[in-house]
Amino acid sequence: MDTNQPIDTVVDETYIDNLNQAIIDLTIANKQLAFHKEEAKKNAAKLTTASRLYAFISQINQTISHVTDQQTLFDEACQIAINIGKFKLAWISLLNELTRKITIVAHVNAPGIDNEKLNTLIYDNDGPTLQVIKSGKLQVINNFETLPCNSSAKKYAVFAGFRSAIVLPLKKNGTTIGIFTLFSDQVDLFDEQEIRLLKEAAGDISFALDVFEKEKHRKQMEDKLAHSEFRLKQAQAIAHIGNWEMNFSTGNGEWSEEACRIYGVSPEDNVQSYQSWVSFVHPDDLDNVLRIIKENEKTLSSSAFRHRIILKNGAVKHIFSEAHFEFSKEGVPIGLYGIAHDITETKEAEIALAQSEANLTQIMDLIPQSIFIKDYNGKYIFTNKTYASLYGYTPEQINNKSMSDIIPGKGMAEYYLLEDRQVISSGNNKVIPEFAMNDHKGNARLLHILKVPFTIADTNKRSVLVVMNDITQQKKAEKERTKIIADIVQRNNDLEQFSYIVSHNLRAPVANILGLVNIMQTIGIEKDEVKN
Repeated sequence: MDTNQPIDTVVDETYIDNLNQAIIDLTIANKQLAFHKEEAKKNAAKLTTASRLYAFISQINQTISHVTDQQTLFDEACQIAINIGKFKLAWISLLNELTRKITIVAHVNAPGIDNEKLNTLIYDNDGPTLQVIKSGKLQVINNFETLPCNSSAKKYAVFAGFRSAIVLPLKKNGTTIGIFTLFSDQVDLFDEQEIRLLKEAAGDISFALDVFEKEKHRKQMEDKLAHSEFRLKQAQAIAHIGNWEMNFSTGNGEWSEEACRIYGVSPEDNVQSYQSWVSFVHPDDLDNVLRIIKENEKTLSSSAFRHRIILKNGAVKHIFSEAHFEFSKEGVPIGLYGIAHDITETKEAEIALAQSEANLTQIMDLIPQSIFIKDYNGKYIFTNKTYASLYGYTPEQINNKSMSDIIPGKGMAEYYLLEDRQVISSGNNKVIPEFAMNDHKGNARLLHILKVPFTIADTNKRSVLVVMNDITQQKKAEKERTKIIADIVQRNNDLEQFSYIVSHNLRAPVANILGLVNIMQTIGIEKDEVKN
C-alpha cells in the first residue's frame, strides 16, 4: 500500500470491489435460484406426468381385472386415456394388411370422422402405422410438422389441432393385430419416461388380449367337450350302450347315464359297487358270469359275454357286457372299464324271428306243393317236407347240401343247375307245365314246375325259388274224365242211331194208318162199321 495515499481513498476502492463482488454473487445466486425454480417446475411437471401415467396404467390394470371381453376393454381404455391420461384423442383400430385399411373399433374425441370413415381409413405405405405393423414396435411423432406434407397423418393432425402422437402396437399371441393411438396438443410430450409407461400399458392390454383369447379357446373347448358329451349321451341312448369304470382302490364303479338307465337306477346314484352289480345278474346266469370273471382275473384278459339282469321292478333284460383291465405304468391292474349293451330288443326280435321262421317252416311243411330254394352253385338253402319226401329225406338232411348229393341220375344235377342259373341270371320266371320223374319209391310223378329268381334278404345272395305241384292225380283224373266223356259221346251217338232206325221202321205203318183214317173220314163210315 502506498503510505502516501489517503486512507479514505483506499477504503472506498475496497468497498467498491466488495460491492461489485456482492452484486456478481447476487446475480449468480439469482440465476441459480431461477434455474432451481425452473428445475423444480420441470420436476413438478414430470412428477405430475408420472402420477398421471401411473394412474393411467393403474386404471388400465383395474379395468383388465374386471372386463371379460375385448370390446369392453378397448372402449374403457380409450375413456381412461382421455379422462386420466389427459390425452386429447384416443382410438384403437384393428389392421387389415391385405387392404391396408384400419377399422377403428373404439375411440373418444375423434373430431371430423364419421362412422363410415372410421371403417375405411387407409394407412400410408411409409407411415407410422405400417412401421408398427412391420416392426411390432411403437412409433412416436413428437411433432407432426416433421412429417411429409402429403402424409395423411399430418393432414388429419393439422385439421384436428394435434401436435404429437404415439402409436402403440396391440398384440395377440405375439402378432400385432391392432394399434392404440394417443394424440396430444403439445409438442415433444412423449419423453423417455412417458414412452416407457405407455409401452407398459400397451403390453398390459396385449396380455389381456392373450388372456381373452385363451379364455375364448378354453370356452370353445368346454363347449366342444360339452357338445361331445351330449352327443355321446345321445349315441349311447340310441344304441342302448352304457359305459362304466371301476377303481380297484375303492372297489366302486362310476356308471354313465345310459348305464344307469339300463340297470334302472337314478343317474344321481351312478356310483355302484361290484357287489351291487352282481346283485342285478339273473340267478340262472350268475354261476356262468362269475366263472368268466374269475378266468379273466387269472389271465388279466378282456372279457365279453351275454347274460340277463333283473331290475328292481322285476323286469328282465338281456345284456352284452364287455370289460377291459386298466394298468398302471408299472403294469399293475388298477381298475376296469367297459360297456353294458342292452340287447333286449334284439334278443326279443331274434326270438320272434326264430318263432316266425318255425311257424313258417310248419306252414311250408303243411303245404302239399314241393318248395325249395337253391343258390347259384346249386346248394340247397331251404326245403320243405313235401320236396324232401320225393327223395326219401328230411329237410334237415337236404339243407346246405348240393344237388348232386341228392338228385339221382347221371347228369340230371348238372342239367338242373344250368337251368336254375339261367333263371337267376336272366331274372325271368320259367314254367315247366309237365315234368315226369320217379320218386325214391319208383312211383311215376308228373309235376308242374315254376322257377322264380329270388334274393335272400339277410345275405343278398341270388338264388332260385322253385315251386313244384304234383299233378299226377290231376292228370289221371283228366284222363278218366276224357274217357268218360268219350263214352258218353259214343253212347249218345248210339242212341241217335237207334232213334233213326226206329223212326225209319215205323214210318210206313204209320203212313198206312193215317191213310185209312183219311179214307174213313171221306166215305163216312158209321161208328158201328168201324167197330166191325
